[in-house]
Amino acid sequence: MVNLKTRWTTVREYRQIHVWLNKEFGKAIFCENPQCKKKSIIFEWALKKGSKHSFNRNSYTRLCRSCHRKYDMTAEKIKQALANFAPTFGQRKGVKLSTATKNKISQSKKGTIPWNKGMKFT
Repeated sequence: MVNLKTRWTTVREYRQIHVWLNKEFGKAIFCENPQCKKKSIIFEWALKKGSKHSFNRNSYTRLCRSCHRKYDMTAEKIKQALANFAPTFGQRKGVKLSTATKNKISQSKKGTIPWNKGMKFT
């Protein structure tokens, strides 16, 4: 079980450190990664691998969002992300539904008012 007091302290310290970084060194406005492909226009402060969150500028680097995600992605995080992946509404376009599923949807919609009822079309 997660200790909420410890978690809150960690989140609060994390925020304080990022506020400090922005105050002392400014917002991240460029990517320090020499292999950056310049795909992103959003820049972030990233914790260097092997470092702990602290009020030490040498523990952080400026990265674009694309490089930051690649930098932080580990095999364990990829596995977890794939396990949690569930297609959303927009990603199900073109998926064939079985007759049973169509019937269930039809039954659940019976008696409801259509979203466009009473709208005037031009």
